[in-house]
Amino acid sequence: MTAAAAPESNPAGADAADVIATPSRSYRLKWCTFALALLAGAGWFAYDGWVKWPAANEHALRPKEQGGLGLDVPPHPGWDIPMQRVISIALVPLGLLVFGWCMYQSRGQYRLAGNTLHVPGHPPVPMDAIRTIDKRRWDRKGIAIIEYDRPGGGGTGRLKLDDFVYEREPTDLILERIEARVLPPGEQVDQAPDEEKPVEERVTE
Repeated sequence: MTAAAAPESNPAGADAADVIATPSRSYRLKWCTFALALLAGAGWFAYDGWVKWPAANEHALRPKEQGGLGLDVPPHPGWDIPMQRVISIALVPLGLLVFGWCMYQSRGQYRLAGNTLHVPGHPPVPMDAIRTIDKRRWDRKGIAIIEYDRPGGGGTGRLKLDDFVYEREPTDLILERIEARVLPPGEQVDQAPDEEKPVEERVTE
């Protein structure tokens, strides 16, 4: 369904305490652990490529009378050692990239202060500047997209509320308060499956 509403001049709860959603610890733990695993893998491959495997080859090719194995073919021939080194070098920036991406995606905090929404990377968004609320991915992924008018007639912007990246309870409460202020009293949010849902809840001017 498409919900039409005019923002209230004095919406209920305007003086309620600020709602703040900080980055989710579980989200950061998961991705930082993954980044750490990549860096640990880089160390593992580096040890094999620069220390363990070259030493194993040298010992295998050394004559028996000199304490070696006297083999004609080393246990790690051809591209084995170079590939270990290449992989170790590649994993370092990949691990740092994953860590940086995780911290960037979960930077700052969501904050609903009175009638103004603050989201990292966006200007403060007053309730009466909100145009649409897209909840197609809310039930399954906890993602809502809010389209708003930029200040000074600078067109429209789109911000994302994600209750997986930021704390779930305060993020959900922020969205509930936004809906309570921009939708008419008694209006129900459509909870139909995604293929039956409208693209968005539209807020009229």
